Amino acid sequence: MIVKSNTKFVIFISFSIVLLLLVALIAIAIKSISDNQQQVLSLKNHSETESLVYDMRDTAHTRTLLIYRMASMDDPFDRDELWMEFKGIAQNFIVAKETLEAKNIKPTIREHFETALESSGPGAKAQNETLRLLFDEDDQASANEVLNEKVMPLQKTVIATFSQLLENVRENISISINELSSENMRSIMLITILGGIAVLLGTIIAIYVIKHTMRSERAFIEQKELAEQANNAKSMFLANMSHEIRSPLTAIIGFSDSILHRNLNENKKKLLTQSIARNSKHLHQIINDILDLSKIEAGQLDIEKVTTPINILFTELNSMVSLQTTKKGLTFNINYDFPLPEQIDTDPTRLKQILVNLTNNATKFTSKGGITIHVSYDSKTDKIHFSVADTGIGMTEEQANNIFFAFSQADSSTTRKFGGTGLGLSISKQLTENLGGTINCQSHLGKGSTFSFYVNAGVQEGATMLHNIKELEIESTALQPHLSDKLIGHVLLAEDTKDNQDLIEMYVEDTGAKITIVENGELAVEQCRTNSFNLILMDMQMPVMDGVEAITKIRSLGIKTPIISLTANAMRSDVEKCFNAGADKFLTKPIDVSRFNQALSKYLKRDENQLEKTTSRAKKEKTLTNKMEKFIHRFINDLPRRLELIDESKNKQDWQKVNIETHKLKGLGTTMGFPEITNICAEISQHCNDETYDPVPELVTKLNDYSKSIL
Repeated sequence: MIVKSNTKFVIFISFSIVLLLLVALIAIAIKSISDNQQQVLSLKNHSETESLVYDMRDTAHTRTLLIYRMASMDDPFDRDELWMEFKGIAQNFIVAKETLEAKNIKPTIREHFETALESSGPGAKAQNETLRLLFDEDDQASANEVLNEKVMPLQKTVIATFSQLLENVRENISISINELSSENMRSIMLITILGGIAVLLGTIIAIYVIKHTMRSERAFIEQKELAEQANNAKSMFLANMSHEIRSPLTAIIGFSDSILHRNLNENKKKLLTQSIARNSKHLHQIINDILDLSKIEAGQLDIEKVTTPINILFTELNSMVSLQTTKKGLTFNINYDFPLPEQIDTDPTRLKQILVNLTNNATKFTSKGGITIHVSYDSKTDKIHFSVADTGIGMTEEQANNIFFAFSQADSSTTRKFGGTGLGLSISKQLTENLGGTINCQSHLGKGSTFSFYVNAGVQEGATMLHNIKELEIESTALQPHLSDKLIGHVLLAEDTKDNQDLIEMYVEDTGAKITIVENGELAVEQCRTNSFNLILMDMQMPVMDGVEAITKIRSLGIKTPIISLTANAMRSDVEKCFNAGADKFLTKPIDVSRFNQALSKYLKRDENQLEKTTSRAKKEKTLTNKMEKFIHRFINDLPRRLELIDESKNKQDWQKVNIETHKLKGLGTTMGFPEITNICAEISQHCNDETYDPVPELVTKLNDYSKSIL
C-alpha cells in the first residue's frame, strides 16, 4: 500500500509538474506571441516590400527588353503590338511604386527606395526618347543609337540600384526572423517548433526567390538572344540585298548614261534599253523582297519555282556580270556542255542570285585573267550543274573549309582590302540547299578558286533539248520582248498627271484597245453613269475625288466592270483600301509593262482577226521607242517647272502641296529612266505623310541637285 501511495504521489507530482510546465509553456508562448507581435507585423511588411521591389526591378528588365525588340523591328504592326505590351508593363511599375510609397517602411529602406527612383528617372527619359524616335519620327537608326548609348548604360544603373534596395529589404527580413526566433526560444519546445517553422519558411522563401530570380534572368537572356538573332537575321538579309542591288544597278546606270550622253544608233539604243529593262525587272524583284518585312524577321526567303528558259537566264546574267568584269579588264565566258534542257523548273531570281553572288565574289578577288562559268545537265539525276572559276588570289584549304559560314572571309585583311560583309557565300549555300542542291569550293592559294553547285532542274520527260550554241542563240532571239497580242475593248483611265496619261494611253493603244481619259474620280463616276467600259484604270491620289472614293461610288451604282488600281503607294494598307472599296487588281507605279499587258489581256478580249500586213513588228517597236523618247524629252523639259513648284511650296511650308507634287514625280521618275527621282520623292512623301517635316527641305535640295545633273 505504501508503495502504491508513493507511486501515486510521484505520478501526481510528476503530472503536476508537467501540467505546470505546460501552463508555463503556454504562458510563455502567449507572452512570446504578444511580445513578438510587432516583429511578425514587421516581417510581413518587409515581405510585401520585397515583392514590390522585385516587381519594379522585373518590369524595368522587361521594359528595356521590349524597347530593344521594338527598335529591331521594321513592321509597324508588330511594333504596335509590343507598344501595347510595353504600356501594360509600365503601368505595373507605376502601381508597384505607388503602393511602396504608401507603405510604412524603415527610414533606411525608404532612403534606398528614393535613390532607386531617382536612378530610374534618366532611364525613363532615354526610353521615352527612343520611343519618340521610333513612333513619332520613324527614325529607327537614331532610336537604336539612343538605345545603345543611353538606355542600356542607364538600365544597368537602375537594375544595380534596385538590386541593392532588394538586398537591403532582405537584410531587414533576416533581422526580423532572427529576433522572432530569439524571443520564441524561451517558450522551449513551442519556440523551437516556431523557430524551425520560421527557418523552414525562410529557407523556402529564399529558395523560391533565388529560383524565381534565376528563371527571370534566364528568360531575359533568352529574350535578348532571340532579339539579337532576329536583328542578325535582318542585318544578314539587308546586307545581302545591298550586295544584290548593286549588280543590276551597275548595268542600269551604265547603260542609261550611255543612252543619255553618247551618240548611239537606234539598234544600239534598243539593245541597251532591253538590258536596262531586264536588270530593272531583276532589281524590282529584289526590292519587293526587301519590302516583305516578315521575311526579314524570319530570316527566310520564299522559293517560287517557275518554268525558266535557260537562254534568258544566261542573257540576263551576262548583262549583269560582263559590265563589272570589263571594267576590271577581266575576261568573262560562259561554257555550255550540250545537250542542255531548253527550260528548267526553278526559282530564276534565287538561281541568278547564287550565280551573281559567286561571279561578283570571283570578280572582287581577281585582278588579272578572267571568270568562267561552266554549265551542264545530268539527265540521270535531273540536276543542272554550274561552276564559277576565277584566276584570283585563291585560298588555303582551311580558309576554303570555313568560307561558307556567315560573315566569314579568308582573314581579317580581306575585309580591309576588298570590302564586303562575308554574307554572300553563306546565303548562296542556303539558297542552293533550298533549290535542292549543294555547293562546294576548291581553291589553291595564288592560283584561283572554283565554286561548284547543282540544283534540281525539274525537266519533264520528252522535254526539248538544245544541242549547240546556235540553237541557244536562235532561241534567245526568238524570245526577245515583243508587242502584245491585239486586244478589243474600251478602257477608262482616271489619272490627273499628264505624263502618266500619255504613257498609259500609249500602252493601251499599242494593244489595239480604245481608251477614254478623265482627270479625277468624279469625272470617272460620271463616265461610268453614261458609258459602258470593259476595264477601268483608277489612280488612287487625285484632286476633287480620289480613287478609293470613286471605286466605292462606281460599285454602289451596281457597275461590275473590272477595276485596276494604279498608285505609287505600295504599302499593305493602301492595297487593302483598294480591295475593300471594290477593286479587282492592284498595280504599282512605275508601271511594269509586262504585268500591265498581262492585266489588260485578262480583262479584254483578244482580237482573233489581227493581221500585221502593213506595219512590221520592228517598225512598231521603233514607233514605241520614239514615243518614249518624246515622253522623256517632255518630262525633262517640264522638270524645272515641277521643281520650282515643289520649292515654292516648301518655302511656304505647304506640305500638302509638296506631298501632292512629289507623289506625281515618284510615279514617273523610274518610268522615265531616273529611279533616283522616284527614291528621293518617296522619302519626301513619306515624311509628309508622317508629318515629320524637318528632313524635307534637305531632301528637296537633294532632288534639285540631282535634277540639275540630268538637265
